Amino acid sequence: MRFPESYQRTRDIDWFFRKGNRFIHAASNRGLLPYFVNDIQRLRMEQAKVSMLNDIEDIEIAINESYVNQRIATAVSYLRSNGNEEIDFQSMRDSYLASFVAMARKGFYSYDSALSGTSVYVLICGPKNPQQIGVQLLEADDDIIFANNDNIFCFLDYGL
Repeated sequence: MRFPESYQRTRDIDWFFRKGNRFIHAASNRGLLPYFVNDIQRLRMEQAKVSMLNDIEDIEIAINESYVNQRIATAVSYLRSNGNEEIDFQSMRDSYLASFVAMARKGFYSYDSALSGTSVYVLICGPKNPQQIGVQLLEADDDIIFANNDNIFCFLDYGL
């Protein structure tokens, strides 16, 4: 059974796959899941397996600082212009990064949807060196395309 489009458009769904030796985590941010991962039972099992993984000791994490800072600065500016003067850049940045860094500590390259509801994803953070993870994940099919030095990928076919 697949997630209905209406469900996907109202949720930020964490999904996982492997592309070569890279283990990928993506946060959908109300975007559509690619067809090859849109299986409710399998995805929930993968989410449970990933949640049980331990952090990798002494793993070095690289953060896409320029993108993250730009995204947070835009959000802070918008919120302040709408009367939320108490919004703090650093606390908002730390809050935004928390789940992505948590996945990177498990060995995943962690992506977020570039714009809510789109199928273009940006690398937020990941290990400086690919890691082997003790979980079996689907190998990405040809719908996953990496571009721009592995920083952005998109899906060509949703299978809808």
